[in-house]
Amino acid sequence: MEKVKEFFNMIIKMFTDFDGWLKTTFQFDAKFLGFYNSAIAPLAEWIKMFGLVAIILLSIIGLIVVIKKAYKLILTLLIIGIIAGIVVFFLIK
Repeated sequence: MEKVKEFFNMIIKMFTDFDGWLKTTFQFDAKFLGFYNSAIAPLAEWIKMFGLVAIILLSIIGLIVVIKKAYKLILTLLIIGIIAGIVVFFLIK
């Protein structure tokens, strides 16, 4: 039982060290906040709102495109399956 605890503690320590390494190496939060403070914060509020609406619209349009492609894929696979089933059914007879 002790070996299992040691193993899980080693895994947790490894990911904690990895997380700390990522934080010190890439500093994603600092870069993001720096970009926001230098590029987005000085803009007028109406530009920020327009940007938000544009991002929402692009996300909705992208979601619709993905749904359409998934629908076409499922429909195509269904048609291929039906044709394959008919061919197999008549070959067995």
